Amino acid sequence: MTQTPYGANIAFICTLLFNNPGASFTQVRNALCIARGVDPVARPGQFCVYFVKPNPYASGRSFSRSGKYWDKRGKGYYLTEQGLARVSAS
Repeated sequence: MTQTPYGANIAFICTLLFNNPGASFTQVRNALCIARGVDPVARPGQFCVYFVKPNPYASGRSFSRSGKYWDKRGKGYYLTEQGLARVSAS
């Protein structure tokens, strides 16, 4: 697995949700795994951190972007205004 540029996963998720509004967690995570060369079945926890709500009491850096760039409504995820700004044109 090669190193992904900082922010590329966020842009990927935002673009995927722009093209597939209401996509489920599993659909988004599997697509990200495949795009990054990771077997989603063999690595079930890979990239989950992008979808958990941040713990306000935890110390350290949080990678969670749930609520900032996308929100869960019902069973699917939808972009926020900040997420729309991260959509890739390509």
